[in-house]
Amino acid sequence: MTHGRHSPALFTDAAIWAPRNGRQSVADQVETVRDDIRYIYSTFPIVEREEEKAWGRYRSRDLCLAWTSALAAGNPDADIDL
Repeated sequence: MTHGRHSPALFTDAAIWAPRNGRQSVADQVETVRDDIRYIYSTFPIVEREEEKAWGRYRSRDLCLAWTSALAAGNPDADIDL
């Protein structure tokens, strides 16, 4: 399967969602990915402060988490409205 660098299909590839150790369910794996996203975004405190000031929330993190949920639900074309 080939995808462009910015293709949402890249993230729906079954290999991405396969259990890392063969024991996690897909739901557990998705939650692990969500934890990873939260951690990565936590390393940008200046962006977090600026976004919270502008929008009242850490918008880029929240959009990423919402999009991840949509992908996990099998709806990569979902309209994300925060």
